[in-house]
Amino acid sequence: MVIQNARVEFAGGGQARQAHESVRGPGVDARSLPSWGIYARNVEKLTLEDVRLRLATDDFRPVISANGVKELTLDNFKFTRVPGVAPAMLTNVTQVNWPEQPVLNPP
Repeated sequence: MVIQNARVEFAGGGQARQAHESVRGPGVDARSLPSWGIYARNVEKLTLEDVRLRLATDDFRPVISANGVKELTLDNFKFTRVPGVAPAMLTNVTQVNWPEQPVLNPP
């Protein structure tokens, strides 16, 4: 999957504890996701190229959460930074290409 030249603004307001809540598969699940911008699970290849994600209000979840992604590429990926919040939560991600940003994994 490739997402290119996208500009998206999010309301924000998420809490840090929401980044650790489990997510149920398809169906009606209105709970919040573990990230405020991009949530990817069980994806072969995900590329975000020239993508800008912006928050209207601080959100204490990471901008991207990926689980079971074989290849993640973030090229010219820009986002609102919230002090003290790691930008990414990556679990079982085989390869990461993110030249502008060091990847920070949760403890």
